[in-house]
Amino acid sequence: MILAAFLVSQVKLARRRKVEADINAELFHFKQQNAVLAQKDAEHEQVRQDYAERLSNAFDKEQQTMLRLDIYLKDKKANLLNDLESTVFDQNDDHWAAMLAVVEKKYPGLWDTLQQKHPDLTDDERKSYILSHFKLSRQEEADSLGTSVNMVDKLRGRVRKKMDAEQKK
Repeated sequence: MILAAFLVSQVKLARRRKVEADINAELFHFKQQNAVLAQKDAEHEQVRQDYAERLSNAFDKEQQTMLRLDIYLKDKKANLLNDLESTVFDQNDDHWAAMLAVVEKKYPGLWDTLQQKHPDLTDDERKSYILSHFKLSRQEEADSLGTSVNMVDKLRGRVRKKMDAEQKK
């Protein structure tokens, strides 16, 4: 009888230890998941902070640009135009390169994708293609490309012709 009671108590003790071990294993698993989630949250927080800083810088730049443009439009002094240019473009920046960098932020890999999908397009034709999506007038596009309106018409026509030919292949 004592032996049976001892065996029953040992079985109960073994079951409790098993339940305890299962609970400890589950707790360890949850701790690991929590550590992974905490790491991911820290990474996301860094991304959020980087984005917030870039957005804040962009708003600051837009504010400075608008202010300088307003002052220039009221005063029309040449040095104010240079100040406006230095606000929008870095000192050694080519204007097209700076504009393309902004476009690349919104449409990552656009220039390279155009180059891969349409290798027969020249750089000017790619520029014309990109500018055509900004709803610029022909004169504005010509000014941006540093060419004439007639040349813009030719570029647009060549782009359409080349892209149509590639789509038909």
